Amino acid sequence: MKIRLLALALIAMNYQPALATEVTYNFSGTFVSQSGSIWSALSGGSFTGTFVAPDGAFPLPPATISYLDSFEINIYTASGTLFSTLSGNVPGSYEYFTNDYVSIYGGEQLGFLQSGTDYLAVVVPTTFDGSGAIIPAPAAASYAEVGPNYAYIATGNIVASVPEPSTWVMMILGFAGLGFLASRRRGRTPINAA
Repeated sequence: MKIRLLALALIAMNYQPALATEVTYNFSGTFVSQSGSIWSALSGGSFTGTFVAPDGAFPLPPATISYLDSFEINIYTASGTLFSTLSGNVPGSYEYFTNDYVSIYGGEQLGFLQSGTDYLAVVVPTTFDGSGAIIPAPAAASYAEVGPNYAYIATGNIVASVPEPSTWVMMILGFAGLGFLASRRRGRTPINAA
C-alpha cells in the first residue's frame, strides 16, 4: 500500500529522475570599437547567449579540457541588428573549456565553435566558479570571428541562471507530498502478529 501511495504521489508531482544535473549559464558583453575592413560589422557591437554545463564543471582541475553540452549565442552590430547566431545545434559545432593555455591567454578559455569557422572565445580568471567577469582584450584572448569579421571583447559577464518559477513550484509540491506521506505514516499504529 505504501509503495502505491508513493508511486501515485510521484506521478502526481510529474516526477522526472535527473540523470545528471546541468546548469544553464547566461553571458553577455560588448566588442571593442575599431576601424578597418575586418572590424566593420562587429565593431562596437555586442553578444548575448546561454550555454549548458554539468554542475560542478568549474573550476577545472589543472591541465584539463572539457567539451560541454550546448550553446546559443546572438551577435549584434553596433546598431543593435542581429548579425549572426552561433548554435551548438549546427553539425560540427562544439563548446569547450580549457586551462591548458593559462600562460598564453591569461586565464581559462571558454570557446564556442560553429562548424569550425565561426566562433566566440572568452577568457575567465583561473578562479572562475561559474559566475564572474570575462577578461577583456588586449589583456586576454577574448574575441569573436564570424566569416571575415573579427572583434575583440571589451566587456562581459557570465552568470549561472536562477531556476524557473515552475521548477520552484514543483520542488515545493514534492516536499509537501513527502511531508504528507511522512505524517500519515507516523499516525498509524503498528500491527503485531502474535
